[in-house]
Amino acid sequence: MKLPEDPKPRLTYLKARRQKRYQVEFESRTEDGKHVTYPGLKTMAAPLPRFFDALKALVPDVLTKCELPADWIDGETSIVELWVTYNEDESISIKAKLLHNLEDLETNWTITTPQYEIGGVEEKKLQRIEREAIAWFNGDREQGELDFDGGTAGNGEAADPAPPIEEEETEAVPA
Repeated sequence: MKLPEDPKPRLTYLKARRQKRYQVEFESRTEDGKHVTYPGLKTMAAPLPRFFDALKALVPDVLTKCELPADWIDGETSIVELWVTYNEDESISIKAKLLHNLEDLETNWTITTPQYEIGGVEEKKLQRIEREAIAWFNGDREQGELDFDGGTAGNGEAADPAPPIEEEETEAVPA
């Protein structure tokens, strides 16, 4: 299933933890104001790395908004869940769940932010996340599709034929 281009889908929720289950949900509004909710996607098929890059780009803004240490931006903090609300006044609010690696303790610290309004640069970063989430929903995933007909290697390129299996000669063992 693919998302339609019109009315434009808007991201409402995503969950993305590496090597775990992934989930994404969308909604849209028609020209006459009708609210449309699309079936969500829950899968173990990971998005492409650029999806995680888009999420990572939002981390510094979330850390700043929540007055968390700026040195957490170094790669030890990631957004693992994101809720997006489209307000009646056309503003956008987000709430994020962050995972911060506490190396010294060999564990992670989970932080859920309060919901807050975004704008400007944060909104542009959210649009990038949304584009990547739509591409992921529509099948642009890290895991290629398997082609059981022997035509491609799952990435559109011709598959190398498997080498023939050579049987070894064995001597009969006397009973």
